[in-house]
Amino acid sequence: MSDQNIRLEGAGAVEALFGYWPSFHDAEILRIELDRKGPRVAIDVLTDVKPGSGRYIIVRFVFHGIDDLSLEDFNHQNVIWSLELELAPENRMRITFHSIFGAALSFTCARGEVIEAAPSDLRTGHPR
Repeated sequence: MSDQNIRLEGAGAVEALFGYWPSFHDAEILRIELDRKGPRVAIDVLTDVKPGSGRYIIVRFVFHGIDDLSLEDFNHQNVIWSLELELAPENRMRITFHSIFGAALSFTCARGEVIEAAPSDLRTGHPR
């Protein structure tokens, strides 16, 4: 479960599409990019706006000042149970992408942001 006190910069773009901040249940991680500058991690997630609607979006996250990174089982289809945002010590956030199949990812960071939330022709369950 996500802490209601944590809000990513740019979260309004996602909330405008969903009407709320989603759990990202059954979303798929398409891309994880690690950059030692910062260090930071960029993550692209494909999700449907409403189950069965046929409307999909890609949400591009960037997390800055990452630490304590754990990444397991990245493969051809990385379905997540949920995206959890929690307060961490020293005014940081703990970010956890809980896995159903494929990638499981967690880390702490100084800040996080939604860079983009854009419609996509991609569909969950189908490779690029």
